[in-house]
Amino acid sequence: MKKLLSLFVALVLILSNGTISLGQANDYENSWAKNEIDYMRAKGILSGYPDGTFKPTNKMSKSEFYRVINGLMGYTEKSENQFTDVSPTDWYYEEVQKGLRAEYILSEAVLNAKENITRGEVARIISVVFGIEEDSSAAEVFIDNLRFSEELKGVIGGLKKNGFVNGFPDGTFRPQDEITRAEVIKMIHNISGEIVNTSDTVSKDIKTNLLINTSGVILKDMTIEGNLYLTEGIGVGDITLDNVIVKGELIIKGGGSNSVTIRNSKIKVVSVNRQKGLVGIKFENTLVEELKAVNEVKLELINRTKINKMQLDGKGEILVEEGGAIAILRISNKNVIVRSKGDIQSILGKQEIEINGKKVKANVEFKVVEGKVLDVKEDTNIKPPSSGGSGGRTSNDHEKPTQKPEEPAILTGIKISKAADKLVYEIGEKLDITGLEVTGIYSDGSKKIKEVKIGDISGFDSSKEVISQTLVITIDGKTATYTIKIKAKEVEKPEEPINYEFVAELDKKDYTVDEDITLSGRTLKNNIGINSVDITLKLVDDEENLITLDQIHTRTDGKLIYTFQVPAETAAGVYKLTVKAGDPLSKALKFDLVIKEKEKPAVTKDNLDKKLKEAEALDPKEYTEKSWENLEAVISNAISIYCKNNATQEEVNKAVEDLINAIGLLEKKSVEEIKITLDYYDGKAAYQTSYPSTCFKIAKVVNAPKNSNYYKVIIADKISTTGKITGYDPILDIAVDEFETLLGTTNGVTVQLFEDAKATIRVGEVQVSLVPNEKEPNEVTVTFNIEEITAEVGEYFPYEGDIWVVTTGLEDDDIDSIVIRSSDEKIISVTQSPAHEIQDPKGKRCYGKAISPGEAKIIATVTTVDGKVYTGECKVTVTPPVVKVIGITLNKTEIPLEIGATETLVATIDPTNATNKNITWKSNNVDIATVDANGKVTAVALGEAVIIATTIDGNKSAACVVTVTEKSQEAAVTLNYSEIKIGIGEDYPKGKGAYLTAKIVGLEESEIKDIKFTISDETVATLVQRNIKTTSYGKGLKNGTAIVTVTVTDINDNKYIAECKIIVGTGVEDKPLEPEKPDENIEIILTYYDGG
Repeated sequence: MKKLLSLFVALVLILSNGTISLGQANDYENSWAKNEIDYMRAKGILSGYPDGTFKPTNKMSKSEFYRVINGLMGYTEKSENQFTDVSPTDWYYEEVQKGLRAEYILSEAVLNAKENITRGEVARIISVVFGIEEDSSAAEVFIDNLRFSEELKGVIGGLKKNGFVNGFPDGTFRPQDEITRAEVIKMIHNISGEIVNTSDTVSKDIKTNLLINTSGVILKDMTIEGNLYLTEGIGVGDITLDNVIVKGELIIKGGGSNSVTIRNSKIKVVSVNRQKGLVGIKFENTLVEELKAVNEVKLELINRTKINKMQLDGKGEILVEEGGAIAILRISNKNVIVRSKGDIQSILGKQEIEINGKKVKANVEFKVVEGKVLDVKEDTNIKPPSSGGSGGRTSNDHEKPTQKPEEPAILTGIKISKAADKLVYEIGEKLDITGLEVTGIYSDGSKKIKEVKIGDISGFDSSKEVISQTLVITIDGKTATYTIKIKAKEVEKPEEPINYEFVAELDKKDYTVDEDITLSGRTLKNNIGINSVDITLKLVDDEENLITLDQIHTRTDGKLIYTFQVPAETAAGVYKLTVKAGDPLSKALKFDLVIKEKEKPAVTKDNLDKKLKEAEALDPKEYTEKSWENLEAVISNAISIYCKNNATQEEVNKAVEDLINAIGLLEKKSVEEIKITLDYYDGKAAYQTSYPSTCFKIAKVVNAPKNSNYYKVIIADKISTTGKITGYDPILDIAVDEFETLLGTTNGVTVQLFEDAKATIRVGEVQVSLVPNEKEPNEVTVTFNIEEITAEVGEYFPYEGDIWVVTTGLEDDDIDSIVIRSSDEKIISVTQSPAHEIQDPKGKRCYGKAISPGEAKIIATVTTVDGKVYTGECKVTVTPPVVKVIGITLNKTEIPLEIGATETLVATIDPTNATNKNITWKSNNVDIATVDANGKVTAVALGEAVIIATTIDGNKSAACVVTVTEKSQEAAVTLNYSEIKIGIGEDYPKGKGAYLTAKIVGLEESEIKDIKFTISDETVATLVQRNIKTTSYGKGLKNGTAIVTVTVTDINDNKYIAECKIIVGTGVEDKPLEPEKPDENIEIILTYYDGG
């Protein structure tokens, strides 16, 4: 059962496209990011929760963000997973592989992909995938920049410099804060700008950046004010720019060997950096200020294209056609080939390269004019050319220019590159500059770490409490500042001891071998559940032989529920089950487990008794002797089983099955029937018996002579008990001789009837009169053997056999030709089979193929030898191909519900265009939770149930585990004192280890965002909130009254408040709250920690 449940849950986690569900428009109408959310939804990058909400303030996990980025950029390449906490069964496994390949996920031991992602990590990933240049100085606009790591400072500064991030209104960026869904959308939209993710032609000016993540896009007659991103989503498809001005940077990360065409355009900077594979770019009549290529490229410059500066760091090929030009070309890789019929003013390679078939040394500057390599001169660090015999310089000799001596760089300023470890001091503490790092900035643009001493810092005074104190660092006359805080010494009361608890129980003690064994329990720390604790279960026999061994983990609330069975071969007996909780509890519980023999069900013979009575009621006279003898033998055996006291259920069931089969094989004795077949060619024959109430139907058609009044009567084999014609009464002209010759044969009797002739024959006791009718002209019709056909696109039809033309009233000799065709070749094609001399001399057969959905006809045109034309048709309906279901997922894999509560699950069929999307719903335990035909789940009683959705097509399943709990209390907070009276200098509340304690009900720990104590008048009494945030204490300062308020904020920003009045004056006993009356409901007191 455990494995089956795991399979159900795993099926739910299988995901389909590159989008992540982010909401609809009914709960973000007033959001500051509404416009960006609407745009992303319209583009299909982000969509909504199944319940139609968006939840803009909810946090986003790392794995969800990876999926957004992979879908946005079109990443498909993958690297091997190195993380120990990422498994192939995780829905985000491939998303992580893509992120590793794209190098925005750093390879470490663990990833913690389910954790919420921070603003700083989002900024780092965006900077990597979009190639943003770092700029630490630009991050100094944020007042919390001293808290940034050096890496993040460069990343955030680069984004800020480009206008992609702005921070919070208070001037902070808060890189350690978990990012909300709205913030993710805003940040992505700021940098991506307009998005093109469908093949189309775009011809409008873009004021922001433009991102293209699909092939088949044409940009024409437009100006892009920002950057243009051609992402990996293009694959090896085509992209065309025609008459486009890019004022920012064209960044190419996708494309194939001949994918990108740029003509009649003007671009400031082109950066080419595809991770894997060659990118081919063709420039036609285009001006580029600067081109940088990191990896392999093929560049073609034709039709007056000019590039002012080009830098190649990877391997590549450059083709410059006549009229093309490069001003400056710098090459770092030796695997570069240059073929130029145009002009290159300056080429310099760090390694040997090939120019127009000629190998050129490294560090040698040269140029190409109209395809010719000219004036190849060595750099000044290479030996000068030989003077030859003249002893003088030629016109081509160059002297090394005289350089002025370099002036020393001057210190122009200092900045704090790393904050001190200690920024909060208590009164009386000394200055500590451990971790403080200062960087000097020089006139030549260089930077250098400067040594900082205590004596370099002024403004420090820890003699009194100060919220903000500015310290000044002075080095060589240059200054920088940072702020610290001086607080009163905190005398922390002793921490409460940590108490761990592990409880567990079996649902019962005795089990059979094939019965489910359910273990439930919980791990607690100071009465609060601990999640992800390793629980090991070990079952052994009395000789310590291992029976089963497994490991599970506690859930987020610290609970564990585990269901298993012992192996089928386990013998009856008493076994020892050890359940051990790992760190930090390290506690084991032991149980005696009794396995009993499975009770054999009582044998029932009701069905056998019923079948025996049914068989005995049959009449043997109605059946053949052989089949009845077989039944009698089976009845005899069934009676012996029925009378057998120790007969097994298997034996009884077999006897019933044998009776059913024997009864079904009984053969009834045959009843002689008279069958007469009347055939004719032209004209009609009427026949009747001498008994007015009796009439024979035509049973068989045989050929009759052409163009004569010749009728043939065939009497079937079984014409009477004797098998002979008992008499006849010839009237008028009957071919008696021929008739008499055939008398008594089983093949039949032939009767010739001439004009106006009549005949009467007798068959047994039945007399038949045959009367020919008057001749009537033949009616000619052309039809097909099949009137209507339905086929899927791509299918041949018919599925079995052939289609053929049926001609009524025409013999083959009357037919000159038959043509079979399709009424619409776009919907069906029709192939006429070749004529066959014997089987099909006129070519009446055909078959067809369904091409596209719609209706068409197979048309047969029959032309007779005398020039008449007849047509017939067969209707063909072509339906779209059936799209099979390959999978199903549910919007949730786990649902916590209170008794009586409901929630509707949403199933998604893969693919979304499947033909049959019908599904069935069921619950594996309707006593715990039920589900209706629409996926609506209703919690019934405490416990767990699995809701299973199964497709009608393909029998694919997905599952959701429903945990039903008692109805929770409404969220609230109270304090253990409503009023406290103390004297000046006295602590409150009174008593060693006593605290003002907040009691929170109706909220899980994970639902609490913040707990904060405040006091209305700090001059009357102090207030100290402990690390255990639900507790506080203080001291009276002067006579008066102050109100201590505790405010609990949940994750939805709902606030719950309780107050306690502090009266400072004459000491009076504290006034605690009245004790509450006992309640049958379980009450959980949450203690909130700010760490650890």
